[in-house]
Amino acid sequence: MGYLKDESLDEPVKLGLITTKKLGNAVVRNRVRRKLRGILQRNGERIVPGYWMVLIARKAAADATSDQLEKEWKWMLHRIGMIQQEVAG
Repeated sequence: MGYLKDESLDEPVKLGLITTKKLGNAVVRNRVRRKLRGILQRNGERIVPGYWMVLIARKAAADATSDQLEKEWKWMLHRIGMIQQEVAG
């Protein structure tokens, strides 16, 4: 994943998804993109605002479940400091 801070960005985050033919045929690539977009919809409000992100799906993503992908997504964002802590209340 690559990311770039952009103070002038109006949206909370801009995401580009790259799914190459190494993942599989068009059906597989589209399934991976749908899973990743769903994860972003469920967790997008927790991402620190003002970033452009490019996510390159690897071969393992084709066989992963949505839960596995979501766990990796959260871990990755936490590791690079782009996820806001949950507010209790």
